[in-house]
Amino acid sequence: MSSAGNNPAVFERQLKKIYDCLNIGSNKKAVQEVDRLPNNVRDSTVFKALKALALIRMGKRSQAFDILGDIDPKKDLDEVTLQTMTSCYKESVDIGKIVDLYEAAAARKPNDPEIMSHLFMAHVRVFNFKRQKEIALQMYKTFAKKKRLYSFWAIMSLVMQSQQFQPDNQDHLSPDKKICLSLAEKMCEKMIDDERSHEEIELYLMILRMQHKHEEEYRFLTGQYCLRITDHLSWYNRRRAYLCLDLKMYSRAFKHYFPTLIQEYPDQIEYYQGLFKSAFLLDTEAPSQQQPVAINDQQSIGANQPASTPVKSSSALAECFDIVEKQCQLAIDTTDSIKQEQSKNKNQNPTKSLSRTSSLHPNRRRLLRGPFIARIELYNTVLSNESNLPKNIYSQCMNQFSSKYPTLASILLDFFQSFSKKIICYYDLDYMINRYKLPSVETARLLGFIDSWISKDLCEKQSTIDINPYDMFHIFLNYHMLEHSLTAYKISDSRENRLKLAKKYIDLYNENRDLGKPSKTEFLPVDHYCLLAINSVMTNAIDSNLSTTPQSILNDRTLISLIVMAENAAINSHSNHQIKLLLLKLYSFIGASKQSSNVLLALDIKHFQIDTLGHLLNPALYSTGNYTLAKESLETCLEFYAHGVRECCEGLTTSYRDGKYSKIKEISGVLKRLSDSLNAAQCVLLKGIVSNLNAATITDLIGASQSFDPFKGLYRLFRCPSQMDTIKDSRDFKVLKSIHFEVNELVQNRRHRTLEDENLWLRLRYFLLRCVYLQVEVSVVKKSQTEKDTEEFEYSLSEIDSLVPKIRDRLNENTDDTNYSYLEPEASPFRWQNIKFEPLVSMVRLLIACTSTKSSLAQEIYDKYFGYLDEIAGDIESQLSSINSLVAMRKTLMLLTISSEFISLCVTSLVCIIHESGGSGIGSQATSPAYASVKSQSNQQAPQQSTSSKSKSLVHQMASKTGDKLGKISNMIKGVDLKSMVADKIVQVDETLLCDAKHCTGSESEKSPPIPLMSPNYSEILVSKVKEKIFDSYNDSLREIEAALQRKAKLLAKA
Repeated sequence: MSSAGNNPAVFERQLKKIYDCLNIGSNKKAVQEVDRLPNNVRDSTVFKALKALALIRMGKRSQAFDILGDIDPKKDLDEVTLQTMTSCYKESVDIGKIVDLYEAAAARKPNDPEIMSHLFMAHVRVFNFKRQKEIALQMYKTFAKKKRLYSFWAIMSLVMQSQQFQPDNQDHLSPDKKICLSLAEKMCEKMIDDERSHEEIELYLMILRMQHKHEEEYRFLTGQYCLRITDHLSWYNRRRAYLCLDLKMYSRAFKHYFPTLIQEYPDQIEYYQGLFKSAFLLDTEAPSQQQPVAINDQQSIGANQPASTPVKSSSALAECFDIVEKQCQLAIDTTDSIKQEQSKNKNQNPTKSLSRTSSLHPNRRRLLRGPFIARIELYNTVLSNESNLPKNIYSQCMNQFSSKYPTLASILLDFFQSFSKKIICYYDLDYMINRYKLPSVETARLLGFIDSWISKDLCEKQSTIDINPYDMFHIFLNYHMLEHSLTAYKISDSRENRLKLAKKYIDLYNENRDLGKPSKTEFLPVDHYCLLAINSVMTNAIDSNLSTTPQSILNDRTLISLIVMAENAAINSHSNHQIKLLLLKLYSFIGASKQSSNVLLALDIKHFQIDTLGHLLNPALYSTGNYTLAKESLETCLEFYAHGVRECCEGLTTSYRDGKYSKIKEISGVLKRLSDSLNAAQCVLLKGIVSNLNAATITDLIGASQSFDPFKGLYRLFRCPSQMDTIKDSRDFKVLKSIHFEVNELVQNRRHRTLEDENLWLRLRYFLLRCVYLQVEVSVVKKSQTEKDTEEFEYSLSEIDSLVPKIRDRLNENTDDTNYSYLEPEASPFRWQNIKFEPLVSMVRLLIACTSTKSSLAQEIYDKYFGYLDEIAGDIESQLSSINSLVAMRKTLMLLTISSEFISLCVTSLVCIIHESGGSGIGSQATSPAYASVKSQSNQQAPQQSTSSKSKSLVHQMASKTGDKLGKISNMIKGVDLKSMVADKIVQVDETLLCDAKHCTGSESEKSPPIPLMSPNYSEILVSKVKEKIFDSYNDSLREIEAALQRKAKLLAKA
């Protein structure tokens, strides 16, 4: 600091000014403050680092790294300079340089604990676990203070290092992993003493668990150290229970651990399932196969813990029946007693007695569902294991149930009667019916029982039963949803039957809409009827070719009707994400991406929802040509991923400093999920494609090439085909419920298929874009081509050649199902029948690998190139002239977008070829674009000189003719008249879906209840508003595609 000035007070004031500017975001002013300083102060390392930090935050990375390059890390840098340079590298996501910085600092000051600690954290950020361990052990031996902390740093580093080694199988560890974990276990055993913390115990248990040492883990959990620590939420007790199952100590788990957990947490179905499993194993396995209870195991039973549950009969499963029935009765008695107490207080509303909030206190105010679900689980366990249980035990268990519940349908009916006043009842029943795979006979019997109970016990005796309309509504709603899930959706695929069913749900919505008032925070009770109505029409109604006719299920009038319905429901229920997601899917289905974006903004997705729900918007925005909104959305997503990676790295270092070892593995998993996310890879690719489409000048192309995958993260991933399996498919398809469990299974099956498709399509487009941008770097930026560049070109082109037949084979695969659910993931563009991907890929491939050194080869490429281009232009013209519906418009937009993407790549490649053939600064030592065959440059230079003039003329002809083609396509797009082709044909909604007039009275009044879904009074007004939104989105997309093609034509003209 002395070099900054002789007066420390002046130096501090100068620093404070710059820090204040950086803290409030005035980065430009911070740079100005540094420039105002005297030369001897301005040239000090600390002010150089601060200026570099401000420049990075202004987006001027190259200038910032020039300044940082002037700072020699081997010199004696002060702490402020080191921290500022660290911040620079963090914010520029170049954390590898932090390691070099502190390695140099540690070499100068090996006995400084702060420097060594920072060096350790630098290696934490780059996951160099071996070096972490070495530094931690060095600090443990060198520094007397915090020796315990440094020792556990080394232990945790060994644990993380072991994660790099893949196990041979689930039961056996690889030798390297076994060595690391064994060493970590021994080091941990030496440090576990009376000063141990909860986190240190957690780490030791984690090490034992990773080695599958269940016996040692159980012995430690029942030992003196764990018994002295507070068992928060019975975590240790829960772990002991499941270890008993692994160690075949079934009697201990059944008699003590699971009953204790159930008594503490009677609503946790997981503990009932563990109890049933231990009971089943006790009844089926021979005593010789079961492990006896350890001698010192009784020490784990505290004086205040309840005594073991005695087995009153010869069957453990029969005893489970008594335990479950006792918990069910206790739940009912507790709720009844609270109701009676509340009824005494007249000022208190008795309807609030059933609170929606849960509590761990035994005197809870809502009826617990856990014991009742456990009863059904037990019945199914016995029923499904008839062949595995001894006959006497099976008969004993079934006799217990037969007195009250002769069939599984009767026990499900009891559950429905107890919980049908809450909407969660349907989701519980749907889960259980799906899990237990009930046959159609049982489901029909269940629906008959429920229908009989509602019609006889409720409707006929409604006057004598104290039940409010809100509860009665939920009973009917649960029944209708269950009926729809089990039988109603299996109706004929005819348009009339579907619309008739949807009309039924629309009428039910309108009849009961006065039960709730529109709110910004609460759902309306009738929202589910809107979901049922839309599901009735949309499920399995979409043809794989998206063919729509006036007679098809999803014609324009029906689609507009569904959108009007969803819009009205969204107005009534502002906070219902299900309706908004349905609306988003409907707009995306017809290609109105601008409205999809508006709906997603209304959802206000944040944080990890960007990763799980990003697939709903980003592909839709890009594939329909809305490049402006796509760029904004992609930048938001990439900013989230960059911020998430930075925060995870900081979380790792904080966890090490604070000794929170259990969080390190968790944070590492989150970091890997963000780094390997499929959505993140797609965002990187689409951002590079959009930048290429928006590039209007050579400077823009250079900027786009330099900003695309700057650290080559995707390139390294794609270089190793075995690592393709590491891509995390974080797409969430369960957030939008289908109300049919069979459709949910279909969605999950097709999720794997689309993941494979997306990987192939992603890799193909990535390598094409990578080659084109490498062309820009080599030809336009005028840097000589290195062997590394040549190898990258050769590998990329070989990958392109291998991916094309793989995609062709995927297309030729036969699929049994021709219709699909609108809830399913979008199919990759190469599966759309109106998009021919091979001519598009071949056209770009020719230009990337073309050589302007041989006239015959160049002429052949010229002819093939324009053959492909003419075919693509013909397809576009044919598609534009055949627009006759909303879905056809979406198909047209996708064809235009994909074609524009590949044509843009061709334009960029042509610009590079023009620059090189024109000799603008590229001498004989410069490389040609014959990247696939650049193995001997000396053999290429002679023919290049002899044919350069002819090749140059041919290249300029290609550019000129391509520009003319782009102009013709732009004129074709400009001539599309959507009003006469589509808009004028849609006049009103489908009359079948219009609600009855008696349900629409007073809907126009401001003080009325929620508006009806499909009112005949103002349906034409709603249709006109929806049409205006849709066609406004279409026009924006067409204008942006047209503008992108015009930019490419102008770029060719300038070149």
